[in-house]
This record gives sequence, structure tokens and C-alpha cells, in this order.
Amino acid sequence: GKTFSRIELYSEVDNELLTWKLYKVRQGKLNLSKENSVLTTLKIYTEKVREQLTYQNATNLTLFAYYPVNRAVLDIPLKIRKKHLFDPLAAYENSLTSGADFRVFFEWFRQREDIENENFKLIQNNQQNPILQDNNIEDNITYPDRQLETVRKTIENFLPGFTNPTVRRSPLRLEITKHTETLRIDQLSDGEKCLIAMVGDLARRMVMLHPNYSEPLKASGIILIDEIDLHLHPQWQRLIIPTLLKTFPNCQFIITTHSPHVVTHVQPENLQIIHQTEKGLKVNSAMESYGKTAERILEDLMGLATTRPSEIEQSLQEIYLDIDQHQLDNAKDKLNSLRETIKSTADSELTRLELMIRREERKNR
Repeated sequence: GKTFSRIELYSEVDNELLTWKLYKVRQGKLNLSKENSVLTTLKIYTEKVREQLTYQNATNLTLFAYYPVNRAVLDIPLKIRKKHLFDPLAAYENSLTSGADFRVFFEWFRQREDIENENFKLIQNNQQNPILQDNNIEDNITYPDRQLETVRKTIENFLPGFTNPTVRRSPLRLEITKHTETLRIDQLSDGEKCLIAMVGDLARRMVMLHPNYSEPLKASGIILIDEIDLHLHPQWQRLIIPTLLKTFPNCQFIITTHSPHVVTHVQPENLQIIHQTEKGLKVNSAMESYGKTAERILEDLMGLATTRPSEIEQSLQEIYLDIDQHQLDNAKDKLNSLRETIKSTADSELTRLELMIRREERKNR
């Protein structure tokens, strides 16, 4: 293989073309081409952003985040190891690391809720003590917490029937109401926990990055999610893409999946099919995808010859062959046996075979 790799990027920001190049040589090899990374225009642009952050304390930043396949929620760490910054740039903390650690999200949730509860007590005490009442206190304190409320509503939008994610203190735990039952987060399925953590973390980063926005989830972002169907029930696989696009309308999502339930919600111009070949990766565009059934996507786009068990498919092919060879009695016997095996009276292919046999019988009369 090659001893080096090179990536060149071109981007237009504020009507200005930015170009930069990353060049890496394999460990232990010589840089024979004498090439180097070129980051000049990128550094100039980032200096402008730093100036805006320093002197204006605000800028229109884009969120970048990556959620890899190892994003399972193994534990719910509510004990706060360290106080987290609520500074906008803290939204980028570990946002592109190779492993998804949701510890920060759960710690942030508890820390933010602690502040919210303290603010509620201040407002309550102020209202209950007219002698010492401070008329300005409610103007200076936000209750409920805007960022926390946005994250709560995001979780509720993604999981219909789930409401009121909250931290309980005795014993310390994170709870959520599922329909009418209150459950600890660790009692939920892996799919439920994974979805809560991922969309909650994404919403947290968006609200932190844009604290002054009235609708922070409408800010821009580029979000990478590997195997988005991971641990998800097929019903949620059907809804995940539409809900992401509705909740974060100005984010660009780059997503991988093996689920036909996800693919059916993607327009073909937004879909690329990647194959591993002897010569490397091969990328093809899809001609059709949106609105197709799961079976058609598996067969037409993912190259699956059939969705049936191999022995059932073999029996079907034998029946087709018997019909072609006018062995109609054999075909009927095999068809009846197959109906018993499948235990279905509504299989469309079996019905089609039955009609083919009847048609051939009429021809022979």
C-alpha cells in the first residue's frame, strides 16, 4: 500500500474560499515527496473566529459532532466528578472523539437541574417573604432553565410516550415517565437508553453553543452518526430520520445504516451505497429508495437474493421448475407441503403459484 495519505479540503465561508491540506506519512517511512500539511487559510479564518469570541462574546458557530457505533449507555454516572463549564465552546468537548462517552451529558443534566432547583427555591422564598421581597429577583433568574427545557422536550419528541426526564436525589437516580410508569433510565432497553443519550447530548451541545438563540435547535451543524439503527426497534428506525430532520432542520446529517426501515425515508439523491471490493471501497448512487418496502430495499439496493430462509426459497424454486416442466401434481403436493411449513394462508407468492398451476391445468383440458 501507499506510504502516505493526503486530504485536501475546499470550503466557502462568508463568500470566502478556504483551502487546506492534511498530509501524513506512515510511521517509520520517509517523506519522499517532501509534502507537508498546508493550513494557512484555515488558521486565518480561525483567528477571525477567536476575535469575535473575544471581543463580541458571540458568533455564529457550527456544531460538529460524531456518534460512533460504540455509543451504548453502560452506566448512568450522576455523581459529578468535576464542575462543567457552560461556556459555548464547551459544546465541542469530545464532540469528535472515536468513542461516545455520555458521562458529560448526564453530569451536565444533573448539574443544570441542580441550578434550576436552586433558582426555584430563590423565587419561592422571595414570594413567601414579603418583607424582604426583591422585585428584581425574578427578572434576573430564569425558571425553568431554558437549556434544560429544550433538552427535555427534544427527548420527549424523539420518544413518544416518554415524559419528564429528571434527577431524583434519594437515592440518586435519573428517571423518566414511560406512558404512566416512572422508570429509572437503567431499566430501559438499550435502544431507549441509546436514543435518549444521543439526542439529549446533541440537543445539549446545540443549546450550549447558542445560549442567546430563541430557537437554538435551528442552528447549523454537521453531525456524523454511524449505524443509526443500532439497538433501535424497527418502529423507531422508521421514524429516526424524519424526526432528526424536523428537530434539527439546519443540520447536515451524514449517516450509515444497514436498515431498510431507515433507507425508505431517504430520497435517492441523498443516498450512497458503499461496497467493499478487492480494489477497495466502491460507491454507487441509488436510483430508487424513498417509499420502497423493506423487502424491495433489501433485494434491490442491498443485494439480498431473497428475504426467505434458504430451504423455503429452494422449495419455491422447485415448484416453479415443476410448473415449467408440466409436473403439476408434484407442484401441487410441494405447494401444499410448503403451506403447512409456512403456516400462512395469505402469502402472496404461494397464491401466485397456485394460480399458475390452475392456469396450466386449464390449458391441458
